[in-house]
Amino acid sequence: MKKLVICLLACLLCLSLSAPVKAATIKLSATSITLKAGSTKKLKVLNTKKKVTWSSTNKKIAKVSSKGTVTAVKAGGCTIKAKVSGKTYKCKVTVTAWLSATSATIYSKRTKTLTLKGTTIKSVSSSDTDIATVAKTSSTKAKITTKAVGSAKITVVGSNSKTYQCSITVKYYPLTVGKVASGQELLNKTSGTFKTSKQGVALVDKKYGIIVPVEAGVCTISNDTSKIQVKVTDNKNVKVGVDISKWQGSIDVKKLKENNLDFAILRAGHGNEKDTKFASFVEEIYDGKLPFGIYWYLESHSSTRDMNEADATKEAEALVKILNKYKNNEDFNDYFQLPIFMDLEDKSLYATSHGSSKAKRANHIQKLCEAFIAVLEENGYTNYSIYAGKYYTENNLNNAFFASFAAKYWHARYNYVGAPTVTINGKTISPNIWQIGSGFTVDGTGSTNTDVNYWYK
Repeated sequence: MKKLVICLLACLLCLSLSAPVKAATIKLSATSITLKAGSTKKLKVLNTKKKVTWSSTNKKIAKVSSKGTVTAVKAGGCTIKAKVSGKTYKCKVTVTAWLSATSATIYSKRTKTLTLKGTTIKSVSSSDTDIATVAKTSSTKAKITTKAVGSAKITVVGSNSKTYQCSITVKYYPLTVGKVASGQELLNKTSGTFKTSKQGVALVDKKYGIIVPVEAGVCTISNDTSKIQVKVTDNKNVKVGVDISKWQGSIDVKKLKENNLDFAILRAGHGNEKDTKFASFVEEIYDGKLPFGIYWYLESHSSTRDMNEADATKEAEALVKILNKYKNNEDFNDYFQLPIFMDLEDKSLYATSHGSSKAKRANHIQKLCEAFIAVLEENGYTNYSIYAGKYYTENNLNNAFFASFAAKYWHARYNYVGAPTVTINGKTISPNIWQIGSGFTVDGTGSTNTDVNYWYK
């Protein structure tokens, strides 16, 4: 019996070894696919390592690479073929057309281009032309031009008679007084002339496009044909003003106030010279009840040496002589609300003999300021501070004495977008007054290149 069982098992084993193994079926990874025009899909022939030859029945609809990558070209249908050892395997391809955007948020007065991919444009239309218009600009592109805040539907009809839509929302670009913005970025323009439709809402540097929000409201910032509408939110803790000298030529306080400007800083003089326009400017200012401050540009009285303490004393005495004329003027005293600023940007303060180290430069300029301040205090002028740019401050005024002016520091940092800071004596401070730039057209001054400032009260 045992021998019989062994014989039967041996027979079964022989039969199983002699039975043919069925080969895996060769096939495509997909027999039908739908692709958007411009997209790709990789097909594979499964269960074979033999050479595959790929082809398309209509390369204008979809083409295929030697590796089986299908690229959808335009709307329609075709067949992708894979030939292996004389046998052909097929995949049906449907290519659909599509619009580059089905929804979009666009800032008012800006434009947006839609592209219809996979077919050509037959016609375009807008559901509300008061909000936005649309025009066909090429066989596959349409340009939306926004006109006002609101919503609209843009309809594009393709040459395939199918309809495609984009829902748009048009809104103002938001700005806040105290924070500037870049017109170059918003308008995608780095040349040309930047303009504002309402100076009383936002000013703009004509060359660099720095937008300075002034007062709550809506206005248009433009550069040639590029435009954007901005909506400004006010910040009552920030004031906007100008600083002026004889180079502005004239001043009209009424116009400044009509454009919501809150203050002015006047140059009284420089070196051993007074500003020839100061007297007329300051009378116009306090008669117009506009808060103001004063600055004096410190510089050496000789081109062959650094400025010294004697120079500083003489310059302070010249300033005091000017100010003392108004000492009993009630209006002058009421509106003289900002400090007397020592403008410390001239190279003659340190260049020839004190330029070897930051510490030496700071120490020397400190002595100049102390000499200047001594004259002011002797004559009852105790509200004073300093003015300088970031680089100059951090490299020439970097000690504890200058850090003590942090609460009233007037800082020049042109064409900067962000919150300006400066580090003095290891302490990072935010300026009390920020001079933003010098390329502003401001009605009320006689120049198209006026400095504009924020005063963070």
